[in-house]
Amino acid sequence: MKDAGCKVKGMISIFTYGFPQASENFESDQCPVISLCEYPTLLEQAVEANYIKAKDMDILSKWREAPEVWMTESN
Repeated sequence: MKDAGCKVKGMISIFTYGFPQASENFESDQCPVISLCEYPTLLEQAVEANYIKAKDMDILSKWREAPEVWMTESN
C-alpha cells in the first residue's frame, strides 16, 4: 500500500502465528501490528475443545519455531 502512495499507520489482524521474520519485517517498515489472537492461544483452546490432544502440543509448538524446516526434520 505504501508503494501505491498510501500512508499506512499500522495493521490489524484476527490471528498471527507470530513468526519472527514477519515481526522483523513489519518493524523494519515501521508498521505496528495488532492481532486479536496468537498461535499459543489457538493451541490452548484447541486442546480445551478436544480438537487436538495435549500430547500433540509439543510437535505443533516445534512447527511454529521453524516451519520452513519442519517437514525435512520430521521425515
